[in-house]
Amino acid sequence: DGVKGATRTCREKPMSAVWDFDSEIAPFNKKLAEDYFASFFSSRDLVTTNDFATPTFEDFVEPNDPPQTKGYSNPGSKLYGYKFPWQSEKQQKSRFGLNDDISLEWLNMTVIKEQRQLLLYIEETNATGIEAPTLELESALRDDFHDFMRMKRQRWRCVHASAGEYDCEEWNSTATLSNLNAKLSDLLEEWFKASEQSNFDAWKALTTGRTPINVTDYSFLAGDADDMHLLFADPAAFNAAITEQVSAWYVANQNTRLAQFLVDQSLSMTNVSVTDPTSDMVALNADIEVGFSAQWVSDADDTFQAWLSSKNYSGFVTNDTVVSSVTQDMLALNDQVKAQVDAKWVADADAALQTWLTNEGYTYVTDVSITSVTQDMAALNTIIEAQVAAKHANLRRSLLGSMLGADTPTASLGIAVAWNPAGYTRCNAASDASSVAAIAASIAALKACHTLDPADATTCSAEETATMVAAYPKIAAERAACIIADYPDGAPLDSAFTVAYTTAFNAFNDATFVRCNAASAASNVAIVADSAADLTKCYIANFANVDSAGPACIAAETRTMLAAYPGITAVREACILAGVEPSPNLRLEHPAPSWEIAADEYAVAQYTRCNAAAMASTIDAQFESLAEQGADTTR
Repeated sequence: DGVKGATRTCREKPMSAVWDFDSEIAPFNKKLAEDYFASFFSSRDLVTTNDFATPTFEDFVEPNDPPQTKGYSNPGSKLYGYKFPWQSEKQQKSRFGLNDDISLEWLNMTVIKEQRQLLLYIEETNATGIEAPTLELESALRDDFHDFMRMKRQRWRCVHASAGEYDCEEWNSTATLSNLNAKLSDLLEEWFKASEQSNFDAWKALTTGRTPINVTDYSFLAGDADDMHLLFADPAAFNAAITEQVSAWYVANQNTRLAQFLVDQSLSMTNVSVTDPTSDMVALNADIEVGFSAQWVSDADDTFQAWLSSKNYSGFVTNDTVVSSVTQDMLALNDQVKAQVDAKWVADADAALQTWLTNEGYTYVTDVSITSVTQDMAALNTIIEAQVAAKHANLRRSLLGSMLGADTPTASLGIAVAWNPAGYTRCNAASDASSVAAIAASIAALKACHTLDPADATTCSAEETATMVAAYPKIAAERAACIIADYPDGAPLDSAFTVAYTTAFNAFNDATFVRCNAASAASNVAIVADSAADLTKCYIANFANVDSAGPACIAAETRTMLAAYPGITAVREACILAGVEPSPNLRLEHPAPSWEIAADEYAVAQYTRCNAAAMASTIDAQFESLAEQGADTTR
């Protein structure tokens, strides 16, 4: 600031005598001030790129007006001409004023930097949703800076208002840095709480990727387990609250599922439950398995016993036949039941057999019983039938013996005479009806057969003969069975029954003989008539070949009649034999007078019929001969 004395620069001469102030000293000093001004800001990085608004240097003015050009000037009396961007006009201040303005711009730079750092901090902490307190930060910085400066200079940034009063610059008395930090902390905390609450709620609502399993969501968390303030104040307590509620939910959920499982399995168990998330599930499953096994055994045995009851087996299947284990050998149990059921069936069936034998009066049947479920019942029935047949045969022999000579009480005679002829006659009548029906059917079949194939002389007759020869023994057997069944077991018959029996016997045999003769005669008449008709048809059919047709037709008729007569004779013999009384111990002498009369009548009729048939054949032959002769004459 001061200009050195002339004696120190130019011995014994003042500066003014050496340099011109306006043209040399003032420009020199201005250049020095300008260079210093520029180097001062750049050396301290107080530049625009560092958010510092560097002032523009305009001049450097000596103190006083007019400017002092000689002697020493007071420190700080020289004035710098400059202007900061935020100043509306050029400033002409001493270095003290310049320093104050530099301090204010440094404060501006600091506010900008701190505001930027605040925004970056908020961004880095993901609290972008809050409103950044940039104005509060500026107010706090400026007020704190002013307070700091006023500790050095009491009237910093103050103007005189009145006597003893000053108005000092103040932005916001409450926006101190400590309050700002507290507010920022509160804002961030509230933001983080809200953000964490939102994230926490979204996490609670998740339905996949859960641990433990089966937790569909955590919406059940409440109270301390849903309090973000507690999370920031005491994270351990917050986590403990979550753990407690999740554990409680897990236990309740598992018990609900366990109860449903027991219901689904029809298990009534009250001694199993989940008490803790770390419960021994192996032991729990073992307890359930024990209960399930017991329940299964109980249910299976109830079902088994009900089945035994439905089959009426419960009355005899012993009590040790039960389901008692889940590993029970069911095949062995079934075998046990089957053995008892089989034994019961054998006992009941044999008892029923013995009762039936008694009720039927077959108490004499011996050595017959049911001993096995696979017993041959046909063989058993054969044994019974053989013994019953033998008993009946012996009884018939005894009864017939008594009828032939044994004395019988008078009281039995009326019963025997009244009963047995009627039964005997009924059996004979049934046999007669069967024979008549068989004969009619046979003749109809013979005619039908011959109509189908008139040229076949032997087949139809042979079939009729075979049919009737087989039918008559069956008719006789049915009659015999009828007669045998009508004998009253154990009822003694008087010998007077012989008269009634003989009468009925002769009547049946006479009727049989007459019926058989009539059937034979009918067969003869039918075969002769049919043969004559066939002969005539043969002549007519072969009239054009009368030379050869006559002998051929007659030969065919002859073969037919020769084949038919032996068959008719065999059928008649079978018919007569069917009327023979089957009882071997009562053979009556034949023939009776009526039998002889019938035989004579049959022989005469047969002889007459055969003569008539032969005569008819002769006439046919003569007619054929004349026809052939007439044909030859025509030619």
